[in-house]
Amino acid sequence: MARSKRYLLKCTLLYLACYIVWPVTGNLKREHDITGNRKLLSIDFHIGPVRDVKDLLLRTLELRHVRIVDESLSGHCHLVNTCATNLRVVNRANGLSFSDCPNELRKEFWDAYSLDPWMDSFDGFLCEYSIALCEIYMAFGKPLVLVAPTRYEVGRHGKDAWERLNENLRAIAHNSDNTLAANNLFDLEYLRHFTGISNIKLLPSQCLYVDAKYQPSKKEFLIGPSRLSKGAEAILNGDKGLFRFLADFRGSKDVPSFVPIRKLYTKYEFLDLAQHQGILIMPYQVSIMSLFEYYAMNIPMFVPTLDLLVRWQIEYQIMDELSWNCVLSSCNKTSLIPAHPSSPHKVDPNNVLDPAALRYWLKFADFYQWPGIIYFHNWNDLVSKAMTTDLKQVSAVMRKHKVKEMRKTLKLWETVMRPILRRKKQPSPIKLTSSTDRGHWEALVMANYPTLPAETVSSFC
Repeated sequence: MARSKRYLLKCTLLYLACYIVWPVTGNLKREHDITGNRKLLSIDFHIGPVRDVKDLLLRTLELRHVRIVDESLSGHCHLVNTCATNLRVVNRANGLSFSDCPNELRKEFWDAYSLDPWMDSFDGFLCEYSIALCEIYMAFGKPLVLVAPTRYEVGRHGKDAWERLNENLRAIAHNSDNTLAANNLFDLEYLRHFTGISNIKLLPSQCLYVDAKYQPSKKEFLIGPSRLSKGAEAILNGDKGLFRFLADFRGSKDVPSFVPIRKLYTKYEFLDLAQHQGILIMPYQVSIMSLFEYYAMNIPMFVPTLDLLVRWQIEYQIMDELSWNCVLSSCNKTSLIPAHPSSPHKVDPNNVLDPAALRYWLKFADFYQWPGIIYFHNWNDLVSKAMTTDLKQVSAVMRKHKVKEMRKTLKLWETVMRPILRRKKQPSPIKLTSSTDRGHWEALVMANYPTLPAETVSSFC
């Protein structure tokens, strides 16, 4: 009987060890389980980059409890059901430029949300398109994650506005709880060139939400991305264009067919694209979310060589979104501000019609960085490589690189999120003065970012 009691006691102690002690010691290794779920707010004008980050966080044990609340101001937000519904102060009309008086809007945002429990529930803020949106959070004293997917001065096209943004970005990057990054090497170097900031991370988009892989069953090669610039249309359809070149081989069964995505599909799924032999890329930009998606599907991509792309840019302005000057129909203009004195680059990235500047800066484009891309010098070279290249082997190279990049990027995101996971919950800030007193807001911004020049904060219209 005594032996039975001892056995029962032993089992009871073992039960307690397994179900009480183990969870406590186990949780000590998982900081987010102690501190509770974390939330970041994203107010954005592009549905792609934030969708990618939300998906990435779910793929690592350390970060899967971090939730991003997506209050999108994008014109495509309805496609993913993320449209902002109850935002105050910031909207589609003022969210990129912050209107004519940025500091006034930033203070108005603080007045509207400084004591709002909903805003206080966030542990940090994510800004992508555009990273300048993070300026509205500088008084809140919480970690900021800024990831530029394109030229970062979007909405700040005037000289003064651009320079004020640079001052704020330098102060933000100086705070170790914050992260300044780009999702591509071109924009990382572009940021460094104009701001002088050295601690910029490369956080490439992975687009792992893409639910299809390369399965070539359709004969056509696609021409992408789905939006082709006017320059690309002229190149393809001109007297010396691809379609005229292919027409000379009419009747030959061996010559491949190239079809623009939008001509073949008014609406498509990822699987539709993955069933084609490959994609001819006619880029309107150096970094495009669609290219990240194609690479995630491991679809072979055919890209013009650097020399050919430079010629197309000069003659046709194929990349009509290479600079904001081009977007604003002024491709011949150069940068409104000089390079930072510490920049390692000696040529202007916004001199987008100059052969030397183009050859220097375009080498940082995504499609000149990734392994597995097939480059062609002319139409004959394109057709020849489309017919002779082992495309399945190319796809395998892309797949192998993608796995390596995914693991590396997930580790980087764990590092980026560490200050947010470690941060202790703090009570809502208390207003010491009325909402009409600018001095209180200015003091908060300066307290959080003491390296800022005072005039950058005190400049009101």
